[in-house]
Amino acid sequence: MGFFSTLVPLLENFSSEVTPVINIVDSGLDEHFLKSLKSFLKDHPKKPILKIRKFPTELVEPFRKQTYYMNRDLFRVSTLSKIALPYIFPDCEFGVYLDCDIYVQKDFAQLLQYQNGKSHFYAVQDRYIKSISHPVENIDSELFGTDPDAPYFNGGFFVMNLKGFDRNAYWDTINRVGSKAVLSWEDQSLMNITLCNKWEPICESWNRMVWPEHAEYSFPKKDINYHFFGGQKPWSFSPALSIGLVPKFYKILKENPIEGFDIPTINRPHSLWWIKNFFVSTFTKLTKRGKQNPS
Repeated sequence: MGFFSTLVPLLENFSSEVTPVINIVDSGLDEHFLKSLKSFLKDHPKKPILKIRKFPTELVEPFRKQTYYMNRDLFRVSTLSKIALPYIFPDCEFGVYLDCDIYVQKDFAQLLQYQNGKSHFYAVQDRYIKSISHPVENIDSELFGTDPDAPYFNGGFFVMNLKGFDRNAYWDTINRVGSKAVLSWEDQSLMNITLCNKWEPICESWNRMVWPEHAEYSFPKKDINYHFFGGQKPWSFSPALSIGLVPKFYKILKENPIEGFDIPTINRPHSLWWIKNFFVSTFTKLTKRGKQNPS
């Protein structure tokens, strides 16, 4: 659903003369979607190259059966493809991964500077999870030799500089950790354990995580990529009585229709929903403050 609404603004903002390459890991893509995607890229002025690679699910099945995946019914096994990217694309020396629920406003050409960086991975620290001592994970730092206070990055966006990167050692570690770990968020927690203190932080504007009640959902700032993590996506709301990012998504989806696919319209007016949550949140804070400071 969100693929076009992420890809379209990404290409619009890409300023480099370097030909962009769109890599997709296929775990059963709809033929109508692929047809629409190929048609869109063929006619695009930047002539991006499309590469589709089959996701070998057997790579992750062994340790996926060992871990407890809190959202196993919500997420397909393909969700774990992000952790296997260095292994699936052995010929790729530089790349950027992003979830397809991110609205791109930044120029990804700026990320080309990291091709000569000292680190192999760059990411944005998670806005709500500050360290490996995850609030809902039980990561055994002693077992895995990790620093419990090491920063924890969000897996929705990261830059890979894979020149000289030992892919086999990385995948061996993923398998070793995956066979022993009990995790709620397998994909990004496995990466965080494996890459503990081996990644570099970059500006939050590349992956700003927001909930629907966040004011920037309705009043977005420029030059920021908005990541709509969690279950509430912009297309979950009706464009009626909506402002900000919701109508932007609907505009992209309407301009890039997929044969046999109708855009769902859920009758929740976003702006009024946001205002209600704002007042509820403010009232709750004032109530707590009154209880803490009784007159």
